[in-house]
Amino acid sequence: MRAFWAKSGFTLVVLLCPFGPLLGQTTREPSCPPPDSLAGMGAIVGRVVDGETEVPLGFVQLRLRVAGIEAPIEGLSNSSGYFKFCSVPTGSFTLTGQLGQLGGLKGPMPLGPGKTGTIELELSAPAEEWDTGTLTGTVFSSDSGKPVEGVAVLLLSLGQTAISNVKGNFTFPSLPPAEYEIQLNRLGYAEATSRVEVESRKTVHTRVEMTFEPVPLDPLTVTAVRRRVLLPGLEDVERRYHSGWGQWVLANEIQVRSPRRLSDVLDMTGTTVHGSLGFEKLRIRRTGCGPLVYLDDILVTRCPRGGGPKPPAEDECNPEREAFDVVNMIHPMDVVAVEVYRGPAEIPGKYIDSNARCGVILVWTRRGRISGGGGGGS
Repeated sequence: MRAFWAKSGFTLVVLLCPFGPLLGQTTREPSCPPPDSLAGMGAIVGRVVDGETEVPLGFVQLRLRVAGIEAPIEGLSNSSGYFKFCSVPTGSFTLTGQLGQLGGLKGPMPLGPGKTGTIELELSAPAEEWDTGTLTGTVFSSDSGKPVEGVAVLLLSLGQTAISNVKGNFTFPSLPPAEYEIQLNRLGYAEATSRVEVESRKTVHTRVEMTFEPVPLDPLTVTAVRRRVLLPGLEDVERRYHSGWGQWVLANEIQVRSPRRLSDVLDMTGTTVHGSLGFEKLRIRRTGCGPLVYLDDILVTRCPRGGGPKPPAEDECNPEREAFDVVNMIHPMDVVAVEVYRGPAEIPGKYIDSNARCGVILVWTRRGRISGGGGGGS
């Protein structure tokens, strides 16, 4: 199957076939093993050239984004300008390239299971001069007419996410001109979708309404028992624990494991600690995305949370490194409970803001010894 696409002075020819060759290339072109169609995999191969001279460009930084996959796939073109991405999840993808002041972009484009996409990526204008557009929007409640804060807005074809602010506003800057579908999710509201056309060098605004939808709960059988308290004055913490949201580590579990550092028990919540001794980092979701950390309801992390694909350099403010350090500020045996929320859809409203997309960790300590080691569920 062949597909031809042109936008902003770039021309793209895609041949989707198991072993489609690049037109006019030599035998030095890249190749991948046949993609596993049953596993939903495809492949992308091609060449990077100068948009004016058509001279192949080597050592170009490439970034492949697949819809629905948060982390991009990165690579470099070889000295002859060729590149390949094997075992790529199928769906809509976008490929960008950067070499100094030169930049190029292709997509969004489809990739089917068992198929190999063959493309030629042209680099020309500086990245800041690409003919892109901006998408802005506002989320309202259809019931009250008021803005909805903390909505996770997903740009399906590119896999990008934005969080609506207190006024219900969100923004996606520098988008390639195309028609986009956005998906909106917020706890307590029904999922909503909308399609928006983004034009070159223009800002388009969309208004999306979400319908309030109470979260259904399974029937409960209540048995009257003496309730143990996490800690006097932490009634909200205990209510959240009994609600079933988030991942938890309680004092009795910490005492059983007797960890040297608090981060040593966070593996129970899906939190990842990585790096060598003295350079450890902590994350809940993807690389370069450190969670916010609260200690006794006080925010103790300060690094900006951009959620970018690359972590900052070691001499800069590193969100993952900072999260590891502040989590281990307190001795594990002084901790009553740890709450871990992985993303905006489950974070309690009090702790949702635009920096919370990488997750939130709430650490609660105790003063003196409390009988029962932090309670929990009986």
